[in-house]
Amino acid sequence: MRFLNQKRVLISVLIFLFVSVNGFAQSTDDSFEQDFEKKFNNARLVFHRTYFEKASTLFDTLINQQKEHALTYGYAAMTDFMLYRDPSQNIEKAKTLSRKTDVDHSYTMALCSFANGDLSDCELKMKEFLSRYPDNKYGMHILGFTQTDLGRPEDGLETLKDLINKNPSYYPAYNHIGYTYLSLEQEESALKAFKQFLKSDSLNPSALDSVAEGYAAIGEYDIAIANLAKAVLLEPDFAYGWKHLGDIFKQSGEPELAIRAYENVKKSAKLYGVDFVSSVDKELMALKQ
Repeated sequence: MRFLNQKRVLISVLIFLFVSVNGFAQSTDDSFEQDFEKKFNNARLVFHRTYFEKASTLFDTLINQQKEHALTYGYAAMTDFMLYRDPSQNIEKAKTLSRKTDVDHSYTMALCSFANGDLSDCELKMKEFLSRYPDNKYGMHILGFTQTDLGRPEDGLETLKDLINKNPSYYPAYNHIGYTYLSLEQEESALKAFKQFLKSDSLNPSALDSVAEGYAAIGEYDIAIANLAKAVLLEPDFAYGWKHLGDIFKQSGEPELAIRAYENVKKSAKLYGVDFVSSVDKELMALKQ
């Protein structure tokens, strides 16, 4: 009898351990998924804030943590494109991992199409996604700036304004509203939108860069230069900012300062592709002749 009691106790203990271990494993898995989702959402917002240098590092970290998340590869491909890098490897991974039954399949495919230079297909795929999730702020944002890049700024502006109406706190949209106004040659409206972007994201070098472009568009070069100086102080590897600084010095008749800015582009472009650096080399050669 005593042996049977001991056996029952042992079985009970084993069952308890089995349940506890499995429960712990499930809890650990859930915790990992929640942590990954939180980090992914942060990286995605950084991308939509057009802080591509930081987004690049964040997406690389996420890929190292979770190698089967198609949407992360889609965003990594978009980031490659924005930084003048070859996006083909991340495009291939996203396409391989994404399934038609996935909730965000058409969204992922839209990112791949944009990164591959097929903006028309990106628009088509994103509209397909938004037909099921019409209030998705990130999808609306991508659709809006894609329409502008396709040469239809009126459509882009309508989409982006609709995005703001539905999501008043979604400040990254103001950046592309500003660039859309610039393409419509409405410089004052562009500057107003850029200032709204900066007001909500004051420590973002890309926001300072956008405000600088707004001021440069109305001929206020000194204010543009001051904003770009702040941007490259915030992010020394912000090669876009150094490039725009060089462009403005060149436009305002300061070739020596333009040369110094372009040389800083080459020093800071650690995350950028060779095409970007080559374009700066051409600017330097022309100025030094």
